[in-house]
Amino acid sequence: MKQACGFRDANHQYQELNISVIGVSYDSEISLKNFKQNHDLNFDLLSDTEKVMGTAYGVNKYFFFPSRKTFLIDEKGILIHVFDTVDLNTHPRDIVEFFNNSKKVANHETIH
Repeated sequence: MKQACGFRDANHQYQELNISVIGVSYDSEISLKNFKQNHDLNFDLLSDTEKVMGTAYGVNKYFFFPSRKTFLIDEKGILIHVFDTVDLNTHPRDIVEFFNNSKKVANHETIH
């Protein structure tokens, strides 16, 4: 819940950077619909009850639960970065920082 709400709260920053958030869970569509409504989430949640996407992305680390990872995919569908570990307290900001630093590298600016 903390991670999802963090993404919700950072959504305005994501929109400025042209970032779309899509959450993926092993929960059912009905469960995800209720979760989205109960927490006023402003991004889509996909149900992966058969663990097809989880297997393809290598997140099936635990018997019943996937590991928390974030995959950054560009508009061409190319995987540009994987956050293998996620700090629930800072992760939404970490994504913004990654994109801001990526812009600086592309523009040959100094990263602080």
